[in-house]
Amino acid sequence: MTQDDLTLVVLMEEASEVAQAVSKILRFGFAEVYPKRGFDNAEFLARELDDLLAMAEILRERGLLRASDPEAIRAKKAKVIHWEAYSELMGRLDP
Repeated sequence: MTQDDLTLVVLMEEASEVAQAVSKILRFGFAEVYPKRGFDNAEFLARELDDLLAMAEILRERGLLRASDPEAIRAKKAKVIHWEAYSELMGRLDP
């Protein structure tokens, strides 16, 4: 395994941990505190997102990932807002 491979494995693991944190929020809410963690699910998600962002930075520093594109980020936000409105129109999202 190369260093690049290992970096991608860690990125994959962090992405999975973000998914797990979201699952906990959907199942138990943002404010639920799992006793073994000692902090709520909102904090759990924030920490996991920080870990994922750190991996993105490492990938960029190693030349494996291009720099962030502010226009692409703006476009994604606009798409999310557009499709949220459509979901509401279709009766699948509470107003």
